[in-house]
Amino acid sequence: MSLRCAAVLCVRNERAQVRRAITDFVEQGIDVAIIDHESSDGTREICAEFLGKGVLAVESLAWAGAFDLTAQLQAKQDLASRLDHDWLIHADADEWLQSPVPGETLLGGIERLDASGFDAVNFEEFVFLPGNGGIHEPSDCRREFLDYYFFAPGKSRLMRAWRHRKGYTNVDSGGHKLAGGEPSIAGQNFILRHYPVLSQAHAIEKYGSRKFADADLDKGWHHNRLGLDAARLRLPDPCELKHLPDSRSVDFDRSEPRTTHYWDWPRSGGACEVLACIYTCAAHADLLKEFHASELGQFLRGWQGIRVIEVHADPALDQAHFDGIRLTVPGEERYTALSIKTHRMVAECVRRFQFQRLLKIDVTTVLTRMEGPEYVGRTPLDIPALVAFLRGSDRERQYDGFILHAEAGRDGAENWAAKKGSRIDYERLFGTAPMPPFYSGKCYLLGRDFAEFVAASGAGIAAEHEQFFLGAEDVMIGRLHRRYLAGEDT
Repeated sequence: MSLRCAAVLCVRNERAQVRRAITDFVEQGIDVAIIDHESSDGTREICAEFLGKGVLAVESLAWAGAFDLTAQLQAKQDLASRLDHDWLIHADADEWLQSPVPGETLLGGIERLDASGFDAVNFEEFVFLPGNGGIHEPSDCRREFLDYYFFAPGKSRLMRAWRHRKGYTNVDSGGHKLAGGEPSIAGQNFILRHYPVLSQAHAIEKYGSRKFADADLDKGWHHNRLGLDAARLRLPDPCELKHLPDSRSVDFDRSEPRTTHYWDWPRSGGACEVLACIYTCAAHADLLKEFHASELGQFLRGWQGIRVIEVHADPALDQAHFDGIRLTVPGEERYTALSIKTHRMVAECVRRFQFQRLLKIDVTTVLTRMEGPEYVGRTPLDIPALVAFLRGSDRERQYDGFILHAEAGRDGAENWAAKKGSRIDYERLFGTAPMPPFYSGKCYLLGRDFAEFVAASGAGIAAEHEQFFLGAEDVMIGRLHRRYLAGEDT
């Protein structure tokens, strides 16, 4: 008869994660027993769907208005005492527990250690955060979240699986270490992937207003989660995190272990080598998700020294707003206002961040088909070639880009406007002269000095382009670069 193992979970309003958590255990041969802490979001109903399909029971624990870990652990211990399994696992819905051996299930790993005479297994914690800006609720955070940090404030701090009927308890340690005996702990640590927040908004919702039970606080628990506000809960820059090549990899980087969670890390004040501005809008929410999952998005996340933000416009704003992920500037999200949006983006980035280069990259770069009137005349970009360009871009250049329009003229500009169903006033801006060379708005880089010039001197040209040139922001940057090279101030 094979070894039997049960995981005991206590859940409250974990609709976004509980189905995944149950499925993780069941697929790895682990039974599940659940305590619902008076959820109000449908969590209990999801758990009930699995009764008889891996879930042994769904019991209840009253909610007293505060997060009460002491009560949760005691309820878990009471439920566990009624189980007849060989091993027990203490787990939460926002975790994924694994064997460190590729291809080995969690149950298989426990059976292997049990056969060697061990009584308990310690887990190492790897905290995964949204690497896509965190603006949506993921369908599967295991697959979508690949950016992490190794959280190791102490040794052997997560004894999460142990042999049953040996008198061990974790109630007095906050669920971390075992008491009630001297368990033989396996020398091989297992893996605990932790997904505490699913988005920037979720981080604020989960921790910004959380209250803790007095009994917990009297024990000194939760000290690192007290007084969290939106500013402290701002997700860290991708360059501060490690990155897994794929969701199934167990090749974790244990160098530079963190002894505090991300909200207690020192803030860099926005300093970075490259500030990547993903040019997007509310209508491109689905495309933004595709962008982050693409080869280009993955490259940006792995680019050492980069900070990635999203750029939107909102006509309801009187001044720009930045929430740690998204920069929103005042203005309308319409094609002919892109020159205004771009100038305001550059001006705000110069004001808010310290960077060496500003990368403007359009979310539509990842479109594989150009359909609809807004894309008429365009062809899909070669993403591998774009990545190769970014990888080899010249750090010394003040203005560079992926596609150079070196000899753009009046005929080309008027044909472009006609495809948009509109007209431009070419002579108003250029007379009979050709346009200056410019890089496609899909992707260009500005050095810090040139970005400061654009911020200081671009408002008038931005307004001209909105009125006379369909808001052509890439041409606007080209015009400003010509003035920058000529040493003009305005």
